[in-house]
Amino acid sequence: MISVAAQLNFPNESSRDYAVKRSIRVQLATRENEAGCHACCFSTDPCDALSIPVYEPWSDSETLVSHFYHVNYQDMLLVSSEAGVLEGRNRA
Repeated sequence: MISVAAQLNFPNESSRDYAVKRSIRVQLATRENEAGCHACCFSTDPCDALSIPVYEPWSDSETLVSHFYHVNYQDMLLVSSEAGVLEGRNRA
C-alpha cells in the first residue's frame, strides 16, 4: 500500500470551496474507475481555511503511476488550475 498525502493551498476560501465542489465528480470517478485506488478525498481543512488536504491510498506503485496518466488526474489538474491553486505539496 502506498498512501499519498498532499496539501493544496488557495488564495482565499471561495477558491478553496470551488475546488472542493468541482472535484467531487473527479474524486468519485477515481474511487470507482481506477484499479488500486482505495480512497480519494479532497476536503476542507478545519485548521487551515486556505487549504485542502488530499488523501489517496493506492494498492501499489503501478496503480499509482497509471493514475498520473488517467483522465481523472488530468481533470483534477484542470479543477485545481481553475480554482487558482497557489501551491501543492505531495508526499507518498
